[in-house]
Amino acid sequence: MFRYIIDTPVRTDRRRAYVVPISIVTHLVVVAVLIAIPLFAPGVLPVPATTLMAFINRDVVAPLPPPAAPARTSRAEPPSMDPANPFAAPIVSPGVIGPEPVGDATRGLIRGVEGGDSSALGDVIGAAVDAPPQPPAPEPSAPIHVGGVVTPPKKIYDVAPIYPTMAQTARVSGLVIIEATIGPTGDVLDAKVLRGKPWLDAAALDAVRKWRFTPTLLNGKAVAVVMTVTVDFKLQ
Repeated sequence: MFRYIIDTPVRTDRRRAYVVPISIVTHLVVVAVLIAIPLFAPGVLPVPATTLMAFINRDVVAPLPPPAAPARTSRAEPPSMDPANPFAAPIVSPGVIGPEPVGDATRGLIRGVEGGDSSALGDVIGAAVDAPPQPPAPEPSAPIHVGGVVTPPKKIYDVAPIYPTMAQTARVSGLVIIEATIGPTGDVLDAKVLRGKPWLDAAALDAVRKWRFTPTLLNGKAVAVVMTVTVDFKLQ
């Protein structure tokens, strides 16, 4: 008797332990069946009419029908040539091509045609062939360099350079090369040293600026030229 009392609670707890999982599984199966039935039988559920009508606008106007195609008309007659101008080109090609008419305005300018005047055509051709004479070449505005067809001018007035005392004391000598610009009258307009010596350059420039040359002619007109001159400093 005492043994029965002791073993009974143990068996009851074991039964309750099996009941709870079985109940959970049963509920899950029922819920799954309820969800799967609508998926396999969609026609069973009713379609709510109010839901569809909410997205339909009853005031929508039907589109207008497309315009009717224009009726085909007969081919229009080609415009005729202007009777006032028989030499006008036709807009539509004619069915038969005939000789072009010759009028009084062009009869005298057509050579080789009966009644034509060959002298008139020769006058027109001669006027077109005789071209106007070429204008003379423009004179250069800047000084031109001596060489080629431009001959160097001749020196007509010479000034000897003054040998600097300091250069003589230092025994400095040699050539100073200067580029001089000779104006149309033969005067030296500008001069600059191309190669020289520091103690001799100033004396060479002073002497060259005082030189005079003959005018240089280009097409019969005096022009300015650029030429190179040398000044030689020699120790006595």
